Amino acid sequence: MTGKMECSPLITVITPTHNRRDTVLRAVESVLSQSMPKLEHIVVDDSSTDGTEEALARISDPRLIYVGAKWRGANAEECWNRACAGTGGDIP
Repeated sequence: MTGKMECSPLITVITPTHNRRDTVLRAVESVLSQSMPKLEHIVVDDSSTDGTEEALARISDPRLIYVGAKWRGANAEECWNRACAGTGGDIP
């Protein structure tokens, strides 16, 4: 018999951020607390200087994927493309 987890698609959540540590931490907490059995949360950080990377590094959850970028000021399309390149989800 196939279990619920096996039938569920992998859901990908992508959150771009730049110097919004507290906001992105709340977003990550919200996503990781969902009851969906299979999900991943990709945070694309555009060169934050407010401790975003360090704060996210303290979250030990394999569903959280941090993409640090040094292309400061990139447009939203570039951030989206970088994040999508790293997804494993069936429904991004």
